[in-house]
Amino acid sequence: MILQSALVVLAASAFQAPAPEPAKTSVLPLDCGLTEEQVLRALIPDYEAKVTRFRNADLDDRLDYRFEPKINTVVETSFGWPDKHLMVMTVNSSVGQCEDCHEQVVGVIDLPSKKVLWWEERAGTPLGSPIRLLLDGDGGPAFSVQEYHSSTSWGEETSEVLFGPRFGPDGALRCDLLWESLIDFEVQGNQPGGGYEGCGQLRGPDKTGTFMYERRIFLGKPTDDVVEPDGGGGPPPGKAVSREHDVPCMAAGEVASGAVEIRRTETWRPAGGSHKLVLDRVAVQRIDHSETKDFPLNLPVRTQRLLLGPRRVAVSRGADGERSVNSPDTRLRAFADPETSPLAQSLRIADSKGKIRRTIPLVGTFAKTVYAVGWSADSQRLFAVVGFARDEAALLSFSVKSTNDYWEDLLAGTQKVWTDGFVLEPHLASRKPARKATDR
Repeated sequence: MILQSALVVLAASAFQAPAPEPAKTSVLPLDCGLTEEQVLRALIPDYEAKVTRFRNADLDDRLDYRFEPKINTVVETSFGWPDKHLMVMTVNSSVGQCEDCHEQVVGVIDLPSKKVLWWEERAGTPLGSPIRLLLDGDGGPAFSVQEYHSSTSWGEETSEVLFGPRFGPDGALRCDLLWESLIDFEVQGNQPGGGYEGCGQLRGPDKTGTFMYERRIFLGKPTDDVVEPDGGGGPPPGKAVSREHDVPCMAAGEVASGAVEIRRTETWRPAGGSHKLVLDRVAVQRIDHSETKDFPLNLPVRTQRLLLGPRRVAVSRGADGERSVNSPDTRLRAFADPETSPLAQSLRIADSKGKIRRTIPLVGTFAKTVYAVGWSADSQRLFAVVGFARDEAALLSFSVKSTNDYWEDLLAGTQKVWTDGFVLEPHLASRKPARKATDR
């Protein structure tokens, strides 16, 4: 990321190399007094050098090097300041033909003086979505833009980025990054941990300056998929059609499919004395729309409540980083791959002589990371905090003597506080089972 806040005067450059042809229809206001090329030259770093390389490249080089700058979105605003007339814009500054080569510039121009007051270069392709003008948590001005990332290897995602413009004592404009998160995404099934899709939406602020962000992730193939008969414009015979769910945060016409939904709600409040937003509360919920055979989503959800006490058991590491966690009675030992492994392979339970009593394979499942391993107080169950999907985590338990395993709980981003060697005990109170789709 490159940040620039110094004033730049928009003027015709003495550089005479022909520029790439801008968009046929400019999105600039007709009365702004600027041409699209002037704006592109002022906002894009090393613009002239990039143009020169593109124009001087031979045919073979042009197949790999491409520079097609374009203004994407523009909005005129005063941000509520009576003496200001500003233009906020996003500019596509991507260089290269590869699918991962995405760059954009977000900039603010003072129209009376034709000066660039602030700009920031960011990774991601700008979209044609309008720039949102709103207030920050302290009642000051804010604006948001969208960034798109895609790759043929893993999928695609779109983020919303919220900025808070402020003039400092020296008269310079700065635009602080207030918040950033996903609003649309789809990860392919060939990735570690499996594929998933979903969307998110930021709402607010309310009268207290609070923002609410809701993210919905759908994953797991439903076991009750229907199979369309041949003909009628449907899919080929034998191809399953996933159950689909209308999701308000998705674009019009889009749908989400998946047996299980993970719904995450975040509350963001203004930090005292700062325009930035801080995460105040997180709530997560699992909603079962259908049954699935995909692990660990297929594990039954247990309603027993567990308590995490101060007791700890011995933990050691091998030369390769493999973790070993003793049971409370010291008769068993659990083994797990290093936390830094790109893909969790398995969990293993061995007796005191080293004989493997049980192996829980994780390859080819939605489980991609094992954050922590622990035991029940009676040494009869192995617990694991397992990461899946984007940044979700669940507490799972596995029987030592059988395959009587459970999905214990969905964790609200607290997996970082879990470390190897924890011990859980049953609680007398019970909690409600996972919410079903019919409860909505």
